[in-house]
Amino acid sequence: MQSQAIIKATKLIKKNSSKLNLSRKNVKDLDCDALFPLLASNVSTISKLDLHDNQISELGASTLVQALLPPKYLKKPSYELAVGEVDLQIVSNLNYLDLSYNKLGSSGAEVVADLVRYTNISTLNLTHNNIRSRGLSAISQALTWGSGLKQLFLNSNGICQFGIKSISQTLLNNPCLQELHLSYNNIRNEGIRMISEALTRNNQLKTIALKSNYLDDQGMMYITKMLAVNDTITHMDLSLNAITDDGATILLTSFESNETLLSLNVNENAISLKIQSQLDQMLFRNFELLKNSKELFKISRFLILLNQIPTDIKSIVLQQFFYSWDSKSARAVFSILLDRLSIGAIVDQTVTFNSKNLANQCVKLRYQNSILY
Repeated sequence: MQSQAIIKATKLIKKNSSKLNLSRKNVKDLDCDALFPLLASNVSTISKLDLHDNQISELGASTLVQALLPPKYLKKPSYELAVGEVDLQIVSNLNYLDLSYNKLGSSGAEVVADLVRYTNISTLNLTHNNIRSRGLSAISQALTWGSGLKQLFLNSNGICQFGIKSISQTLLNNPCLQELHLSYNNIRNEGIRMISEALTRNNQLKTIALKSNYLDDQGMMYITKMLAVNDTITHMDLSLNAITDDGATILLTSFESNETLLSLNVNENAISLKIQSQLDQMLFRNFELLKNSKELFKISRFLILLNQIPTDIKSIVLQQFFYSWDSKSARAVFSILLDRLSIGAIVDQTVTFNSKNLANQCVKLRYQNSILY
């Protein structure tokens, strides 16, 4: 008798669905054997596989990975498909894999690392799998292969401060990872010291989650030094740690040079409302700075593109927009026109734009956007 997961997977594949949601279907290792031919024969079409909250261990993970790897990376012929029976040029289309809340352990993480190494997967969720430091080391090594992984979730995995060294070294060299989630582990101050040192040289990571990691005021010293030089991290979660007003005050000093951090969660710490309010004010300041810098960038780009169009059209554009720059409708129309200038629509040789019809078009665009705003 087929399991609920196999029945659902078969139905979705018959519908040519690229997304398989098999979460909470009590998928066991034996079910992975039955899933193998379904996955392997559709490896070029499946882009998202959700196996959240099942009973998959290292054995089942090995079966899944063999099915999802591009055929040329299969380590041995297995199950119903042999390497010689498939097109070795097939490319895996998988970009999202959720194996959170399973039973992978360290060995299972070592198996999954092959997907990070040999496919274009961009999101991997291994939360609550007890992969520990050995499993983290395997994932970290896979990331150094030039992986395109952008989001990595490793919450609640028994990772201690001594296991952080591998991911810290990866952060020094990986050009793609943008989100790293390490909440509910045990990395402590020594772990955050290694991560912070790596992030002083990393210019790609935007989000880091460190909720409930036994960090205290000493750990905030390491983070503050990092934030003083890092200009890419925009979101950080430090909630449910052991930070006091002293540590939060140290964090405040990072804003003397940091203008990019936009979100900082320090809830469920021993921080007073007064200090938390001061942190919020600094985050709001950074948000306003970002908004203004984007406006200035748009204007400078607009002026550069404007110099590439005929003089009569240029004068109409300026008349139509800059005199009413403060209005929301004018800004909306400005954005539309900027996009059109960028793709060359205004100066397309197949379309004749003179002063009159461009003026009419500008007025029409402004009218449409004034309704929206």
